[in-house]
Amino acid sequence: QGWLAAPNPNDAIECCAYHDAYHGASHDASHGASQAACVTKLRPAAGPIQGGTPVRVLGSGFVQTGEICICVRMRGVEQRVPAAFISEGEVRFMLPTSDFQEAGEARVQLSLNGQQFDAGEPLSFQYHHAVQCTLM
Repeated sequence: QGWLAAPNPNDAIECCAYHDAYHGASHDASHGASQAACVTKLRPAAGPIQGGTPVRVLGSGFVQTGEICICVRMRGVEQRVPAAFISEGEVRFMLPTSDFQEAGEARVQLSLNGQQFDAGEPLSFQYHHAVQCTLM
């Protein structure tokens, strides 16, 4: 958990997407028919095109399945990356490199079973060019 810096609250993008947390996974009657997970924020919601940005997915109803992954889509190209279950309200992943090495908006969706991704509106992540500092 120490690999993630404290997020800037101004970097959050909010929306809500619901999906069946147990869809495609085995469960017994004690869990009920299904449990909705709600994805509400990405923190941070922007990072460099080089990727490697640790991102927190915040929400509720997350469950440990061992198959959690994130789908990042940009300009029709889809990348899937593994994600780590932290708690019922948090999942973390490392943002992949932008395939086009261009700045722009990527759409991010969560899957708790590695197959079905949330059916709601995807969250938005803004890739930007890395800031370079030069001494004069």
